[in-house]
Amino acid sequence: MYHTSFRRAALLRMLLLCAVPMLFGAAACSDSGSEAPYLRVDPAALLFDPSSGEACVVSVASNTSWRVVPDDPAPATDLREGFGDGAIRIVDAPEGRSSFVVRAEGADDRRVTVTRFGGLPDDPDNPEDPEDPNDPEDPDNPEGPDTPDGPTDALFGKSWAELPSEVERAGDYYYACHMRADARSIRNYTVCYSREMMCPVWVAAPMHECYTGSSGRTDSYRQDPDLGCEQATKWDGYTRGHLLGSSDRTVSRETNRQVFYYSNIAPQLQNGFNTGGGVWNNLEEFTDRQWCADTLYQVVGCYWADRDTWVDGTVIPTHYYKVLLRTRSGRTGRPVAECTADELKCAAFVVEHRGSKGEQPNASMMISVSELERMTGFTFFPNVPNAPKDRCNPSDWGL
Repeated sequence: MYHTSFRRAALLRMLLLCAVPMLFGAAACSDSGSEAPYLRVDPAALLFDPSSGEACVVSVASNTSWRVVPDDPAPATDLREGFGDGAIRIVDAPEGRSSFVVRAEGADDRRVTVTRFGGLPDDPDNPEDPEDPNDPEDPDNPEGPDTPDGPTDALFGKSWAELPSEVERAGDYYYACHMRADARSIRNYTVCYSREMMCPVWVAAPMHECYTGSSGRTDSYRQDPDLGCEQATKWDGYTRGHLLGSSDRTVSRETNRQVFYYSNIAPQLQNGFNTGGGVWNNLEEFTDRQWCADTLYQVVGCYWADRDTWVDGTVIPTHYYKVLLRTRSGRTGRPVAECTADELKCAAFVVEHRGSKGEQPNASMMISVSELERMTGFTFFPNVPNAPKDRCNPSDWGL
């Protein structure tokens, strides 16, 4: 009897000794395999354009179930709930500002704000007496109908923040807007091309990390099929310089191919200007550091102080410029069109087209956007009413 009880007790101890490590091991495996719920939503603020559906998709990243909780007023969405990663499409939105919350158990709520603009009078500051920019009697326009005066109708009917006003020059200026070839609801860039100069005048584009990826450089140079006029292809003694850089559009090969349209290519000196360490290349790298969650809006352009240099049918630009606009904090979560002047910063950087290896962006390159408007005849950021275009503070840009 004693031996039997002893054997039973020993067997019980052995079972317990084996079970304890197994239990701890199972707990350890359970802890290492579990992950706290998370929820990420991008973007947090967007514009709804009913004519094109541009910028009306919200990406959701999560490891659990989530649901859409509408505010009042709220945009209409194609999804009300989901699990894991997904996309919420805005299918309609009331005029003005509306919002909804994406909610997941155990994670912080994420709010999405949607803005839809209504129609504006010709002159929002004086809706009862709109001015005619071609009125030769206008005291603000003494040179008559050939001088643009203030914002014209939105280019392509869009309210995109980066778009300059359209300047009509029959037989000379041609415009094209390119939506991303892999995502037709998202814009890539807009271009103004001069047939007389055989050169792009400006390229306007939003700059954000959502446009970058791993596609690499396609080098697929070709004519812009949407422009409506033939473009110059190469120039003896000059390299083919991108206004919107190839590295800025690598989210897909289709999107990258579009920046190799000749409408986006201008003649640039290579040594000391467009290559590594060149003054223009350094300005491009400086611009890349200005990207932010709220989006950097950029216009890159050519300027001709004279027409003294012709190469292969193109008038070589004497200067190149970049016009930049963004929020100061970079993370307001609101469209720039809704921000106050104190929440925004903008500036123009003008660089002489000459070799200047090693020269870094500095205050001497900067002028106010208003001053560049007087130089070029274009109105920049007409869709951002509070853009501080008269201010030019190098310290705002770390210079």
